[in-house]
Amino acid sequence: MNRRDFLQSGGIVSVSLAFAKAGRLFSQVTTVDLWRTFEVTTRVEVLKTSGTTHIWVPAALLTETPFQKTIANTFNAEGGTAKLLESKTGALGIIAAEFPAEVRPVLTVTSRIATKNCAVDLTARGTAPKEGRAELEHFLRPTKLLPTDGIVKATAS
Repeated sequence: MNRRDFLQSGGIVSVSLAFAKAGRLFSQVTTVDLWRTFEVTTRVEVLKTSGTTHIWVPAALLTETPFQKTIANTFNAEGGTAKLLESKTGALGIIAAEFPAEVRPVLTVTSRIATKNCAVDLTARGTAPKEGRAELEHFLRPTKLLPTDGIVKATAS
């Protein structure tokens, strides 16, 4: 092999290696559509206790959204009891744990979630779709822990 053929072959190989991933630049699938998985661990330990100890920790969302999926919510309460309390109307969950007086209260909650990138152009005005009153009513309704009717509504008005 002579020098000229070697350099020409080397140049072709270098160019082909450099552009091997160029197909991704022109493909219709972007990395924005890819889901990424995370594991979020929350550990709660109450140091000064007196009597029975209760711990509440929020769980990851119970329903899928366009940008987040919950894969699993797991929890461990050594020496105590724990359960997942679900609110179907709010798609929310709370891990409620109870520990007797003689046990060191430690609750560990691990949530595995998949998220998707979401971009919002903050300079564009009025591009968000308008929600109907019926859709917003769910978030505006009074609840036992958030009473927005009665005297609260009268005071706000």
